[in-house]
Amino acid sequence: MNKKRIAVVVPGGVGSGFYNQGLPALMNLISGLAERFDVTVYSMVSISDTFSPDGFAVRFLQADHRQWTPWRMLKLSVMILKDHKKRPYELFHGIWGGASGMLAVLLGKWLDRPSVVSLRGGETADVQTIGYGHLHKRTKRKRLFRSLYTANQVTALTRFQVEALRKYGFEKEVVVVPTGVDTSLFVPVEKEFRAPFHFLHIANLTEVKDQETLLRTFRLIRDEVDCKLIIIGADYLHGKLQRLCHELQLEHEVLFLGPVRNTELPHHFAKAHILLHTSLYESQAVVVAEAAACKVLVCGTKTGLIADLGQQTIAVEPGDHAGLANKVLSILEDKERYESIVESAYTWAKAHSIEYTVDQFTTIYNSLT
Repeated sequence: MNKKRIAVVVPGGVGSGFYNQGLPALMNLISGLAERFDVTVYSMVSISDTFSPDGFAVRFLQADHRQWTPWRMLKLSVMILKDHKKRPYELFHGIWGGASGMLAVLLGKWLDRPSVVSLRGGETADVQTIGYGHLHKRTKRKRLFRSLYTANQVTALTRFQVEALRKYGFEKEVVVVPTGVDTSLFVPVEKEFRAPFHFLHIANLTEVKDQETLLRTFRLIRDEVDCKLIIIGADYLHGKLQRLCHELQLEHEVLFLGPVRNTELPHHFAKAHILLHTSLYESQAVVVAEAAACKVLVCGTKTGLIADLGQQTIAVEPGDHAGLANKVLSILEDKERYESIVESAYTWAKAHSIEYTVDQFTTIYNSLT
């Protein structure tokens, strides 16, 4: 039986970056879909020559993000149209709502095919303090909404994203499909609930992740209990956080590891009691699902999946390092409550694994083709 042909358009995140792992959550989703559909990924930026796709085809431009976006959209559309003429696609799926989403919608219109746009990042953000997100920029917002209203289906990762869209008057139905994790890889490991408590943070070091709040939170916690913090992620702040760490006298308690392979993360979760995640904004934060699957307590700010999970996490408003520290210290004195929250989050993670995510998109694809 011939599989339905699907064209997936991405701005990047496939076959690039550290260890060629791109964005692991996206790669896992595409690989899962490729088991059920004939998938070709079209990337608006170059892909590593050493990247080997898992069950899907990849086509890409010899370009990077610095090149003019409309020009890259035009070149990629010509490539896709030529491929479609040889072997027609049945659906176009734009990952992210920017240029890739717009291109998927335009191709769908031109070729009389359904289109899906999946919102996965800053398209639903409005963090004016750092100028991050599409929603507070009128031109970007209008362009985004035009694409979303034209698409046959819009998906988001969290209810948090949908609520952000509603605040700006977007009324179309949005299907929420969180990106699950491989629950055969991310598994619980029993550990003693006692000091020294091990904290873990996994994210690139950037303004929107607000690791300054992370370190200030951890400093207040460390003043009360014996604890350690490991930070995993590429540094795009040029040593700013390491300098803050020195100012807060945390050099002996905080370890910056830099980027690691996604498959190595379970090793770090196995030692951790708490994932500390203090972003100003998240569309989801897959690391929250990874922690939940490993029965590691998620403590952080009410954005993305943390906002959606509510009582299955420990959460405060963004920037509230003192409030978060107090809540964390309280839970460290209440093992029974800690275990109850962890178990509830684990149940959610198991029910919303990567298989669940692939099932949801399979249903969407089949309903439109």
